[in-house]
Amino acid sequence: MEKIVHCDKNHDDAILDLGEYAFRYKLSESERDHRKERMKQEHIIAIIDGKKLASKVHLLPQYLYLGGKSIPFGGIAGVATWPEFRRKGHVRQLMNKSLEEMRSRHMPLSMLHPFDIDFYRKFGWELTQYAHTVELKPGDIPSYKTKGNVARVKYDENKRVLHEIYERHAKRYGLMLDRNEYWWKYRVISEDDFILMSYNEKGEEDGFLLANLSKDQLTIEEWFYDSKEASQRLLTWMRNHDSMVPKVKLTLAPNDPILFYLHNPRVKEDRHAYFMSRIVDVKSFFTQYPYQSFSDVTVQLDVTDEAAEWNNGSWFLSIQNEQVSITNESKEADVYVKGDIQSLTALWLNAQKVEDLLFFDRLQIEGDLEQLKALIVKETPALLDFF
Repeated sequence: MEKIVHCDKNHDDAILDLGEYAFRYKLSESERDHRKERMKQEHIIAIIDGKKLASKVHLLPQYLYLGGKSIPFGGIAGVATWPEFRRKGHVRQLMNKSLEEMRSRHMPLSMLHPFDIDFYRKFGWELTQYAHTVELKPGDIPSYKTKGNVARVKYDENKRVLHEIYERHAKRYGLMLDRNEYWWKYRVISEDDFILMSYNEKGEEDGFLLANLSKDQLTIEEWFYDSKEASQRLLTWMRNHDSMVPKVKLTLAPNDPILFYLHNPRVKEDRHAYFMSRIVDVKSFFTQYPYQSFSDVTVQLDVTDEAAEWNNGSWFLSIQNEQVSITNESKEADVYVKGDIQSLTALWLNAQKVEDLLFFDRLQIEGDLEQLKALIVKETPALLDFF
């Protein structure tokens, strides 16, 4: 007999055993203890078949930036099923239950890292973010004469400044995490990572990077700079590894122009599909959405959502006198938009241009296209974290 349960500490070992098998890793006892502590921050839903924990999904309550505004979302992670319980519809049950759970917890959005993009599209998620990494030789970086300095720092002693620098840059994109202190300490900075801070001539912090060093590679997990001089200080530090490693692997946020300014911009680049997002609750999402225009307009949204029935139907989004309302009650609309939840997610998160969604028949739109475009956030979706 199957049943869906909300897991507690009594399920911890069964959850970890399934994770080890499904994702092919082995945890030491200390690592298991660390994971158990981490799981206290998560809501874990499982299917019990008989007496066996057969399948599971982890729900991570977090916040993200959209249009410079911090809004709640639910991160989906650790989806796994024992092989002997596969092909029984467990994942569908868990994903549907997760959507209900996120809705009840007032999370208008969800994100996940897919093992198969098409698989999660069936449940309403859509591709929204790409990862961009480059590999270069230290000698590809110009030699700069810089003032100020760089220094290795500890998180606990510099967390306020690190949060401030990160937040300034994260708000320039869409869907970047609004990190809390726990996330920084236990999900961003790993045991092998170190933080390098950039200081200007006045001793003020103006950038940082997070890095780790292996035998043949310097890896820059993320970097942020507030000025040209800060970027040059951090790049000079990377270049100074020329006698230690043959290559530097650098993760870039979208639109980072730094490659143009290298000696040799013809470096190895990798851009690949990374994270997917989904509108969990249409009414909650459009109530909290950071509209870029508050000109009077009414938009009719005809939504199809196979996994979250509460989203289905016609919704009327109205902005009148800078006040927003979203209702099922019929109104005369200036713009009409029809599509599935995946395409509407891509549109309103600025993951795809409205013209492209129209061209490829993912949306039907009638009325003034410019009125619709004026509402949508302009920031490019990005994500440097993983869960």
